[in-house]
Amino acid sequence: MKSSLTRNTAFLAFVLCCTASSLFAQTTQARKPAAGIVTGKVTIKGKAAPGIAVGVRVGQPMTPLEPTYKGTTDQDGKYRISDVPAGSYEVAPVAPLFVVSDATNQRGQTVVLAEGESVDGIDFALVRGGVITGKVTDADGRPVIEQSVSLLPADQRPNQQGPVYPINSMQTDDRGIYRMFGLAAGRYKVAVGLAQDGFFMSVANGRPSYKQTFHPDTTDATKASIIEVTEGSEATNVDIALGRANQSFAASGRVINGENRQPIAGVRFGLQFVVGAQNGSFMGTSATSNSQGEFRLENLAPGKYAVFMLPQQDSGIRADAVTFDIIDQDISDLVIKTSTGATLAGTVVLENTDDKTVLGKFMQLSVQGFVQSDGPTGNILHSATINGDGSFVLKGLEAGAARISLGAPRDRSLLLGFTVKRIERDGIVQPGNLEIKNADQISGLKIVVSYGSATIHGVVKVENGTLPTGARLFVRVTKAGERTSDLRPPQVDARGHFIMEGIPGGTYDFTVTVMTGPLGPGARPVTAKQQASVVDGVVNDVTITLDLGQKPGPPSL
Repeated sequence: MKSSLTRNTAFLAFVLCCTASSLFAQTTQARKPAAGIVTGKVTIKGKAAPGIAVGVRVGQPMTPLEPTYKGTTDQDGKYRISDVPAGSYEVAPVAPLFVVSDATNQRGQTVVLAEGESVDGIDFALVRGGVITGKVTDADGRPVIEQSVSLLPADQRPNQQGPVYPINSMQTDDRGIYRMFGLAAGRYKVAVGLAQDGFFMSVANGRPSYKQTFHPDTTDATKASIIEVTEGSEATNVDIALGRANQSFAASGRVINGENRQPIAGVRFGLQFVVGAQNGSFMGTSATSNSQGEFRLENLAPGKYAVFMLPQQDSGIRADAVTFDIIDQDISDLVIKTSTGATLAGTVVLENTDDKTVLGKFMQLSVQGFVQSDGPTGNILHSATINGDGSFVLKGLEAGAARISLGAPRDRSLLLGFTVKRIERDGIVQPGNLEIKNADQISGLKIVVSYGSATIHGVVKVENGTLPTGARLFVRVTKAGERTSDLRPPQVDARGHFIMEGIPGGTYDFTVTVMTGPLGPGARPVTAKQQASVVDGVVNDVTITLDLGQKPGPPSL
């Protein structure tokens, strides 16, 4: 009888357990966040545009594999994209021959969706884009094949400093012909070849390289012909006649231990073009030192370079960059001498949760040290794993100012919710970056991390006026009383809505800025500040009132 009762009791417990599991599964499924909907209309010259694809993609993607939600316009030009989770997105039509007529939203519109929200009226008016086409030939009049052609703005913004970045680029075909289409109205220059400022350079993969040449045949950007593009226009015969191809050269050398002069194998390198006293572009190279410490860099155009050793995780060695000039011949006998780098050691502490799922994510993170120093290759990122006991050791660091942060090189979504609250050294809170001297051995660091599960749904409410056309709202969030923040600024849509997730509980200052008047230099900022308490584990609604009737601040520079 007792045995039968035991069996019945066990069976009943099993049934109850299965029932509870089933109920839990149903409850979990029932709590699945409601998806949102984005709708709108696409027109071309004021008429409905059927068959136009419209995409919704994450505005600040954490991984390259973030999903894209798609829809297609119907006969009335209307589209409806459903099953979109809450978040910040960029919405844009996919129509290569056309451009959005609104110059301030040509890349798309920011849309912030709350859970289960429907956002209507995300409309796009398209116009036919312009075309620029031409042929690229070498000094002998032969077509130049598979060369990159760059489209650059003809007019720089006032007070613009630094290089002019290409708006678009494409390669010539087997006839040396290129054709750029879907271009917005504007004034452009077209160029082929390597820029003299060192930006956009790369190590040629066995193909001839040329000095940057603008249409029609000048290496002086100020003498380049300007191409006017209007709606639906086509500029033909925008040809470029190049000079002789740059002769390419090689640089070779060895990596040795600076103390015993023994060769070091397996070192990977970075290469940087140097322009005067400034650092130019970084160039990829696959060079690796062999068993004798030897390396070779090929296909280098004339110019000044700096070759440097890439950081090696868990290795305590470092090396100063070695500069060299390529003029008219190969360079050999470069010597890179390693030395003992600085070390930062300590522990990482997650202070406000013992949730196993959170801890599992936490242990997949890394500690990063970004060192800022003078000279070529002055900003280098180092990383170290977080051990099971929370300890870490960053090795091989250069002298300079090190900014310590968390990283997740394989999946940045793991960082969501984790915030570095403070960094201590021997119990003393460090106010900013850590100053490192050559071969410093710094221990006793403590990185205090907090985990946040709060969500902020924010709204910027505009009073006493309307925002100027094309104006953008910017929101900055800091802990109350603090001037800096590791929190990523949220995207704000045209309605003034924004979302932030994974925020630790606490009191925060929300600062909103908008430029009034014409955008660009000279625009006058209007700001508003609001303080709010944020509670973990819930959705926190924050409303910030922006009074456009207030006196604007001083002009921006």
